[in-house]
Amino acid sequence: MFGESAFLAKLDAIAGFILADIVEFPLVSVFKIPTEFVKRWYANRELNAAAKISRIGFHARLAPQLPNE
Repeated sequence: MFGESAFLAKLDAIAGFILADIVEFPLVSVFKIPTEFVKRWYANRELNAAAKISRIGFHARLAPQLPNE
C-alpha cells in the first residue's frame, strides 16, 4: 500500500533516481531523474495516486522536462 508520508520522506533522503527503459533491449535508454522533478510531478498530479506513471506517459509528458546530458 502506498504511503504518501513515507514517499515524501524518501524523496527528502535521496538525490534522485536512475531509470532504465529496457523495452527495446539491447538499446537501453537511461534517465537521471533529480528528486526535485519527482516532487514537482507529484505535487502537480502528473503521477497517479501511488506516485506512478505508465511508460508511455513518462516518455510523452515527463521525459521532455528532464535536462539533457
